[in-house]
Parts: sequence; structure tokens; C-alpha cells
Amino acid sequence: MNKANMLKCIFWCFFALAVAFSVSGVAIARPLNTYHQGLVELRNKKYHIAKSDFLESANHNYAPAEYMLATMYLKGVGGQVDYRNALTWYEKSARQGYALAQRALGIMYEHGMGVPKNVDVAYYWARRAAEQHNAQAEMTLGMFYVKGIGVVKSNRAAFHFFKLAAQQGNATAEVLVGLMYEHGEGIERNYTKALHWYLASAVQGNTHAEYHAGYMYVKGMGVIRSFTKAFSLFHASAEGGDDVGEYDLGVMYEKGFAVSRNMKKAYKWFRMAAHGEYARAENQLALMYARGVGTRVNHRKALKWFRMASSQGYHPASYDLKAIGNKRSKNNGG
Repeated sequence: MNKANMLKCIFWCFFALAVAFSVSGVAIARPLNTYHQGLVELRNKKYHIAKSDFLESANHNYAPAEYMLATMYLKGVGGQVDYRNALTWYEKSARQGYALAQRALGIMYEHGMGVPKNVDVAYYWARRAAEQHNAQAEMTLGMFYVKGIGVVKSNRAAFHFFKLAAQQGNATAEVLVGLMYEHGEGIERNYTKALHWYLASAVQGNTHAEYHAGYMYVKGMGVIRSFTKAFSLFHASAEGGDDVGEYDLGVMYEKGFAVSRNMKKAYKWFRMAAHGEYARAENQLALMYARGVGTRVNHRKALKWFRMASSQGYHPASYDLKAIGNKRSKNNGG
């Protein structure tokens, strides 16, 4: 081959490669662009258009689009709930290694949504997603080990997965790690570390973490006792609507810890917690009605709340109900 022909051959080789890359780029860009259009339409609540965009992108095997399409079918967005199609598209996405789809597919098998319940398959897909450091999947695996779903119960293994999720900033996992450190489950008890994880979650506004951290400040567990810090944490939890936080804040007002004693405010927070069906608050509210503390005496309401607390197995309420019964019996000459 002479030099001119060789140069011509090289030119056409490079030209063919350029065309191939260009076509490949268009093939990749098209489903990606359509997928992003779908996200925009979804945010604008144009659900039918969004679903159409996701379907077009999914038909080009774009895993994120397959996942979004499946989720729309699962939740009935832009149409009726359709577990069969949700399962189909989750599986297509999951088999391409998309972690969000792997976790979602595991959940469908765990709960038997459009498919026979199968905890082994649920565990398999949760594990695959967790291997890609999906925090929600790590949380799921932790719960599997706590409950013994598809695996032998193991607090140590549960702690391992909860901590992996917590290290990624998952607020719920941070609370669970704190609880396991506090109670010595799956790991050696360590109040200082428990408080660390509670506070990490509390910074994210987790109301459970706020009251757990507040309790540790009240008791001086792993930290110098501080009613002021406890009050602040309980207040944040209560304002967030947490029943236990509301009750604890009520106790602070009732006892006058870090704040002037105020029975009306105590009554307010006990009442809010009681309406959340928190048994201790129900009992405390009943006592306030019975004694006229923070509110007017109302024996009918006192009896109502004692009964509600007792029905949840709160034993002090049962004793109070018995005492009321004895008092009535004496008053009636029995």
C-alpha cells in the first residue's frame, strides 16, 4: 500500500470512529434528556406527560427512568396503582445495578406487593443495594437482623448496618445507633457515644433523637447533668409534635426544671401528648383533672383518661381506677 492510500485508509477509519461515537452520544443523550424532562413534568404535576417521558427513556434501558416509572406505578401517580408494572420496571432497573430500584424491589418481596412474599429474595436485593452504600438499604438490613427476617437474629449484625447508614447521615439510623449504645445491644454500652449519635440526629430535627438526648441530660448519662439543655431539647421535640417530647416538656413545667413552675403549661403539654395516645401522658392528664391542677376538676374526664391509659397496659392508671372505684363504693355506702 502506497503512502497516499495509507493516509486515505487512516482518514476513513477515524471518520468511522467519529460517526460511531457521535451516534453513541446521541443514543445516550436522548434517554437522559427525556428522563430529565420527565422529572420537570413530575415537579409540575403533569403526571401523564412525566410517565410518558419516563417510559420513552426506560425503553432505552435507562435505569433511573425505569425506577421512576416503577415508582409511579407503585404509588398510582398519574393513574391507578399497578404492582405488576411496578415490579417489572423495578426488576429491569435493579438488574442493571441501580441501588434505589434494588431496595424498592426488596421491599415489594418483603411485603408481598404484587408478588408472593419472599423474605429471602427481599434480603438478597436489600443486600445488593447495601453493597452500593445505599443508606436506606443498610437500614433495611439492620431491621432484618433485629427481627430475624430471612436471617438469624443478631443485634451485632444489626448494629453494623445501622452504623453504616448513620455514618452517611441517616437521621433514623443515628437514633438507632444511639439506642444500641445506650442499652448495650450488639455493642458495649457507652453513654457518651449514645449521646453523640442522638445529638447528630437531633441536629437534623429528628424529634425522637431530641427527647432521647434530653433524657440523657436530665439523668447525667455520659454528660454533666443540665436541665437547661434538656429543656431546650424537649421543647424542640414537643414543637415537632412528638408525644414523648410533649410529655417530657410537661414534666419540666410541672417540676420547675430549668423554668418557672407552671401547671397550666404542664397541663397543655400533657394534654397534647395524651391526644397522641401516649399512656403516661393520659394518666398524668387524668390526675390533673382529678385534682384540679392546671385545670378545673372534672371527674368524668379524669375517669375517661384513666381508662384510656389502663387499656394500654399502664399499671399506675389501673391502680387509680381501682381507687376511684373504692371511693365510689364508700360514698354509696358499699
